[in-house]
Amino acid sequence: MDINKERGENMPDNSDRYLASFNRIEKALRTQFGSDEYQTFSFMVKESSKKNAVVKRYENDLREFADLRNAIVHNSTNPAFTIAEPHDSTVEKIKMIEEEIIHPRKVFPTFQKEVVIFQAGPSHASLPKVAALMH
Repeated sequence: MDINKERGENMPDNSDRYLASFNRIEKALRTQFGSDEYQTFSFMVKESSKKNAVVKRYENDLREFADLRNAIVHNSTNPAFTIAEPHDSTVEKIKMIEEEIIHPRKVFPTFQKEVVIFQAGPSHASLPKVAALMH
């Protein structure tokens, strides 16, 4: 039994934090998937991984997270007892993946570079000097 719940404290435990993060990921995948029909989480992960690099990178983790989610939600015998309580590192990992899925890093400014344009002409001698300064 969760000691915080026994004491009457409303501090979220790892399973609550984990499920909240999982649900936000699932909602984001449903939005990205764009279908009105119900699709399983695993199916959405498989299909989204074909177009979404973040989902592809974490595809195996997301499938394992779905299994853990099902153990937490469907295998409890008592509402006050969770059969599986995610480790702190698992909660941190799902939160990190959630952040990358919901707020992916943008190509710009991450890979933004200054572009220098040269005109054709006799000043090509300065090209190696400019190239050296840019590196």
